[in-house]
Amino acid sequence: MLVLPHPTLATRSISSSSPYNYRGHIVDHERNIELTFESGLERNALWLWLASTAIVMIQEQPAAVEYFDDDGVLHHHTFDFLAVTHAGRRALVDVKPAALVERSNIVFVQQLIREQYGTSLADRYLIRTEQHMHPDDVADAKAVLRACWVPDPDADAKVSKLVQQTSGWLLIDDLVNASGLKAAGYNAVLRLIRARHLKTSANKPISYDAHVRRVPASH
Repeated sequence: MLVLPHPTLATRSISSSSPYNYRGHIVDHERNIELTFESGLERNALWLWLASTAIVMIQEQPAAVEYFDDDGVLHHHTFDFLAVTHAGRRALVDVKPAALVERSNIVFVQQLIREQYGTSLADRYLIRTEQHMHPDDVADAKAVLRACWVPDPDADAKVSKLVQQTSGWLLIDDLVNASGLKAAGYNAVLRLIRARHLKTSANKPISYDAHVRRVPASH
């Protein structure tokens, strides 16, 4: 049965007539809710956060925050995202091109909000730019999430059993060939990477030519 995702909870509306409007949606399949982005950077940030098992909730454009400037004038600021970790730590995040950070005065705005609210709103106040989003990491996140959108417990079990019989680094292509599952085997590898049962080699994007190794079970 088809279950449509819940609509976005974003609070900020964007004029569709604006020449700078770049709005789209990504579905958080685990929570079955649409998440809105307003730029390519925001889209990439969402890919990365959704692929991370450390993040359990993302709210785009949470309710605006009131704050006072040094002259006592009241202002409002809407953060781009609120992210919550498994440990319950909350981060309010602004996403901007690095070239616009200084001009936007966002560092000062966040400082004022932090001083006036402390940890009552969030445990951390962050600014994220393209410097925090390597294209390879974004591509990996998209690939992993797409694999998670087509769950296949049987394929996961078969590839996981193969992995348990190995030691050292393995070429993903060899692991997929050993499974005999072709694309389903590759998707299973991606899901095992996200579940942290497999570790990828550093500084190389995930592909059939990349290497992985088994992560020992923690005791």
